[in-house]
Amino acid sequence: MCAVPRAPQVSPRAFRPTLNALALLVPACRGSGAGEAQLNLRAIAHAAVNYFEQEHMSPTLLAAGSAAAIDHSFPPSAPMTPPQCCDPCAPGDPSWSAPTWQALRFEPQRATVLRYSFTSSGSGMSAQFVARAVRGCPTETDAWEVSGSVNADGNVVTQGPRRVR
Repeated sequence: MCAVPRAPQVSPRAFRPTLNALALLVPACRGSGAGEAQLNLRAIAHAAVNYFEQEHMSPTLLAAGSAAAIDHSFPPSAPMTPPQCCDPCAPGDPSWSAPTWQALRFEPQRATVLRYSFTSSGSGMSAQFVARAVRGCPTETDAWEVSGSVNADGNVVTQGPRRVR
């Protein structure tokens, strides 16, 4: 029979310097927008992939009158939302009811320190998107992105979220 070694006893006092250092960092990180960007951009990317995987009529094919032609695409592009400068941006801004945000089923439920945009192009194998979160107005001081494109197997591959500024 093998004896399992006991974990060494560590005094809570041993962790005090680490906890004190973390306590100093928390106020510096709070309100920076990094956590909000990570969370919301992941939600937007997930929604964009789900949207793409469903069958949607391409506006180009609809204009050509081919109602039978189904093409996979991302929702259309959406400008910076909310359009006005705000910090924090209150939830419930009417600009979140734009068709793209409705298609992505995305609207912040709490006040945000960031504004968001969604840019898409192409359809089928050439479809791609970039979602962006920015802080600072009128000059962007911080920005994060997540992007997605279709690989050779027809699957959407996302990259990010990552800080770009």
